Amino acid sequence: MAPRDGADWQQRVARVVPVSPVADLAPLMRTSMNKDLGITPAIAQAESPLHLPPPPCPVTVWVGGAERPVFLEQADLLAQAWAAPLVTVPLRHHFDVIEDLGLPDSDLTRAVLAGRFHIPLECECLRREYFWKREGARCKPAAAARRRLRRSADF
Repeated sequence: MAPRDGADWQQRVARVVPVSPVADLAPLMRTSMNKDLGITPAIAQAESPLHLPPPPCPVTVWVGGAERPVFLEQADLLAQAWAAPLVTVPLRHHFDVIEDLGLPDSDLTRAVLAGRFHIPLECECLRREYFWKREGARCKPAAAARRRLRRSADF
């Protein structure tokens, strides 16, 4: 795919993970929000990811299974248009589908990073701390593990 004008960023992107994407802007023209957005048919056609060629890198479309039907539909349309896998996470909705990015070894984190760096064993401690904090507990080795992770990551 030839990059769009002004899209030199496409040469630097290693993968794309649209989360609960709004892939087709045309339906927004029929909403009250369009008074502020000003989406015209020409803008919807030119700017909707659904109508653009897929990026020149791996794509995985991600959506929560408890999303409103329109988000499930938009994610499915984009996955089909870009011939990309669609991951539907059960019981997740529009506002919590990204929570797993807080877990270094989650499926969503792996989809985004896809091998950019090795996840050390200490991450298990970080994952436990994440859940323990919800219960008001603390995992003492987590701070040291977090420092080692920062030093080992290449970003």
